[in-house]
Amino acid sequence: MRLVTFAPRATVWVAVGLAAALGAADPIGAQRRPRIEKARVELLADRESYAAGSAARVAARFEVDEGWHIQSHTPSFDYLIPTELELSAPEGWQVGEPSYPSHVFWTAEFEDEPLAVYEGTETIIADIDIPPGASGTTTVKARLRYQACDDLQCLPPTNATASIEIEVGDEGATTHAVVFAPASSVPAPGAERSLVTVLALGLLGGLILNVMPCVLPVLSLKLLALLQQAGQSRRAVVAGSLATAAGIVASFW
Repeated sequence: MRLVTFAPRATVWVAVGLAAALGAADPIGAQRRPRIEKARVELLADRESYAAGSAARVAARFEVDEGWHIQSHTPSFDYLIPTELELSAPEGWQVGEPSYPSHVFWTAEFEDEPLAVYEGTETIIADIDIPPGASGTTTVKARLRYQACDDLQCLPPTNATASIEIEVGDEGATTHAVVFAPASSVPAPGAERSLVTVLALGLLGGLILNVMPCVLPVLSLKLLALLQQAGQSRRAVVAGSLATAAGIVASFW
């Protein structure tokens, strides 16, 4: 069921709720309708293999089509369908609660209030406890349930699926470090610049400032004033220097 795009706002949201209700009340009919997928998901693991009794960290990395958004795990309104990740593992494997990314706010044509959504590429992370007696290769499956919207419509909720093979044996090397790194430790693009480079740029900027026509004459006057203080007492020199420094600090404040 596709939403009529030019309906009044109330009708739009009634249709959104109706689409979700039909999918839940008539699962057979929902399967007959073609699924419109606007997001894809893949599963990644933080190690090549794991020791029995340890914890595996998996990431469901999903990508939303350009021009589309999917509802946040905590949507703006109760009648919107939250994005939810469901992980399934063999009996005895304990799946922890997923950690969802922060949403952004987006305003659609059919709603004045901003909606909490995900867009672009985002990652949901969860830990899975491996039982002590596990060994060999085990399949972990993921189902991402989401509702996609663009500027004019919201589609019925649908699912994206993925799976990954978890090898249990020796503890292997770490993988996908950037994906599993805490958000605060991942530098923004262009943010990695050495301290030496920053200081060099600051020094260059200061030199350029000092040779500008509005600053250079002032420096020459100050140099002459310092030369005139050569025959004065130490107290007078210190007082003059402190007065100059106080003026500079007060100006910057």
